[in-house]
Amino acid sequence: MDYQGNISVTRSGKTCQRWDKQSPHRHDYAQFLFGGASVHENYCRNPKPNDEKTPWCYTTDPDVRLDLCDIPICGKQIQIFMHDDDDDDDDDDDEIST
Repeated sequence: MDYQGNISVTRSGKTCQRWDKQSPHRHDYAQFLFGGASVHENYCRNPKPNDEKTPWCYTTDPDVRLDLCDIPICGKQIQIFMHDDDDDDDDDDDEIST
């Protein structure tokens, strides 16, 4: 799913961090967003749709690095579950388990 909508809150109710900001969480995903990071504001995205099956975002909560987003399809709310095996740092918040 290559989500381009305007949902900006995660499934756990966290506000998404803007893609063109590096606080509270530093990241390098801005380069993967078509049109530049500022265009995507703080919306849920899957910047690498071939690798990421569901939209997500970094959160504005300093204690929760990222979270998945629930995206309604055809008037129904669906939940997509995934596990992020990316172990690029020691921050356990990068790992999402369902």
